[in-house]
Amino acid sequence: MSNTVWEQVCFREANFFKTVLKDQDFTKSSIEGIVLSDERGELEGAVVNTFQALGLAKRLGLVIQDSGENF
Repeated sequence: MSNTVWEQVCFREANFFKTVLKDQDFTKSSIEGIVLSDERGELEGAVVNTFQALGLAKRLGLVIQDSGENF
């Protein structure tokens, strides 16, 4: 999938199981509910926007909390 431009593509619930997504830019596409392996290594190096990152972080088990401080 090198040199591929993903713009306004709906990948909602798409199966990316064991698919290398490194350097793939999904910032202008929908990736909600994508299927990944348990290790979620497919995401390593994928480019996502802030909103997508928040959703993916939740799937990774992260708890996101705003401390109210600016660093």
